[in-house]
Amino acid sequence: MSAAVTERAGVVLEAAGLSVALDGTPVLHDVTLPVRAGELLVLAGPNGAGKSTLLGALAGDLAPTAGCVRLAGADVRRLRADELARRRSVMPQDHRVAFSFRVRQLVEMGRAPWRRTPRADEDDALVDAALAAADVPHLADRLYPTLSGGERARTAFARTLAQDCPVLLLDEPTAALDVQHQERLLAHTRSLTRGGAAAVAVLHDLNLAAGHADRVALLAGGRLRALGTPAEVLTADLLSEVYEHPIDVLPHPVGGGPLVLPRRPSHPEDPR
Repeated sequence: MSAAVTERAGVVLEAAGLSVALDGTPVLHDVTLPVRAGELLVLAGPNGAGKSTLLGALAGDLAPTAGCVRLAGADVRRLRADELARRRSVMPQDHRVAFSFRVRQLVEMGRAPWRRTPRADEDDALVDAALAAADVPHLADRLYPTLSGGERARTAFARTLAQDCPVLLLDEPTAALDVQHQERLLAHTRSLTRGGAAAVAVLHDLNLAAGHADRVALLAGGRLRALGTPAEVLTADLLSEVYEHPIDVLPHPVGGGPLVLPRRPSHPEDPR
């Protein structure tokens, strides 16, 4: 089998020569990025690098100025809204909700694409499973505005899971979460990819990326700077350049993967 065929194997979502402008300002430039079934791909990079814009374009929510996004071989711009919603689910960065729904009602909204289809029979079971996976069953009857930021994020994740799509797109899913729930969310996402799903997540915590990602796409200035395994991408030289801050990368004491440590100035009393 040729290297090109091997590289294409399993690709379920792909940006090809993708450029995007927001309010007339170019934000992404000629990004080509394949996403494969069975992998968690992390989008990393500094603020303003284009991570959320890329995720929005992959979701079909932002129109490109050049290039295209293909989902299961189809141009996302040619898919009807219901077709798109059955093929990919999105957890947005902003978890605001306009009305005072209860948590279970919000999670049930994830089943909307499947109304009047045979899969609607699965609604209750999938909502229950999503609530459990996001650790919010005890919040099911709470009004959403009464939740903490972390509880809102977990509710948003549950709604994304309830949609039960083969592709998950998660925009900073761990930003509001404590350590336990960061690990729980990413571990559950990895369990879905082991079952054949594909997941793309925007993460700022490079150590979470190192510990959970199959591959990392590092963006800077709207361009893809590197794509590969965490060990290939999360190097001291590249990270120091992209983040414009000195960064050390050491072997993790458990497992040996990258451990990312930003350098900090020593205090006068620090013997170092």
